Amino acid sequence: FHCEDCFGFESLCQSYCLAAHKHHPLHNIKKWNGKFFEHVMLKQLCLVVQVGHDDMLCYCPEHGHTNFLVIDINGIHPVSINFCGCEQWISHCQQLLRCAWYPSTVHNPRTACTRRVLDHFLQLTWSSKVSAYEYYHMLKCLMDNTGINIPKVC
Repeated sequence: FHCEDCFGFESLCQSYCLAAHKHHPLHNIKKWNGKFFEHVMLKQLCLVVQVGHDDMLCYCPEHGHTNFLVIDINGIHPVSINFCGCEQWISHCQQLLRCAWYPSTVHNPRTACTRRVLDHFLQLTWSSKVSAYEYYHMLKCLMDNTGINIPKVC
């Protein structure tokens, strides 16, 4: 495995790749298939993002939507997400906001945007009049420029 967003060009085994990306779930990972490096999602490698706990294990996790997507400056990422369901429970929306992921809806979020992508879009809109459609299309192309495996944003 190789991460396109981490410094260096080191090859990693799957377990180390998952451990190294516990706090970087939106990095783009490539897997050597014997002929070339192909794109693989951290979700496919069974990485689960736990929100609502400060780097601690939650004993009452609530699974997020199975097709949860996070839009970041480097693409659109399917993410396996667990929300905190403990006694000090706060809403899923608040848990996402605390990790700087801005949900698309207040109730039962299925999509979130990072602060980086919102700021990037704002600057591009101000400086070059890029439309939301054009920006989204650019993010889709970052993930798959062939147009075959484009994640659907809900």
